[in-house]
Amino acid sequence: MFSLKDITNLPDNEILRIRKGKRRGSYKRHPRPCFSREHLIEYLQDNGFRTVRQIRRERGEGEPTSDDYVKEFGSWSRARDIVFGAPEPEPDFDVEYMLKGIIEFDLWTWRKYIKTQKKRPDIFPSIYRVRKRWGSFSNMIYLARKMSITQTLNAYVRLWRKCGHTPTLKECDSAGVDVSAVIKFFEGKRAMDDYVSRMEELHENKR
Repeated sequence: MFSLKDITNLPDNEILRIRKGKRRGSYKRHPRPCFSREHLIEYLQDNGFRTVRQIRRERGEGEPTSDDYVKEFGSWSRARDIVFGAPEPEPDFDVEYMLKGIIEFDLWTWRKYIKTQKKRPDIFPSIYRVRKRWGSFSNMIYLARKMSITQTLNAYVRLWRKCGHTPTLKECDSAGVDVSAVIKFFEGKRAMDDYVSRMEELHENKR
């Protein structure tokens, strides 16, 4: 058995040889095949690869890589667009439109929103666009609830002014003003009425 002392007492030339290790022979590199543009296009068409992940996962040995497409077309996305056509741009949705869509179609859960968005992508933006605009789906829902409460309160105030007194729940129901979510937000109708009354006083004082 060798000890640490045996190694440290080796001559310098032996220690140097150990540090360098055994020299390895040179590797033989096999040149990669050069694919024509026509072959690259046909390969994507035949296999239906639309993403870099797909081609990396499913290509066979010796078949084109995503790097071959970048080399030939300048970028993977350009190659994909040439083969399959550029995707149609998603319609632009403004903030108020997006929030109103949540309220009017009662899309308060992720599952309901995804299901509806897949059926009508022309009306509801994709989750990618939602996250790009709001940061998260929950952020959009939070603001949609605030808009919904604001709209309901405005309808309630108009009914209040029309009645000349605090509307009852029956009067709200008859007028088509659903205040249930707002009452829940204020934790009671009395608290909601107190808030509306204070806001009305501030409005009158500003006149």
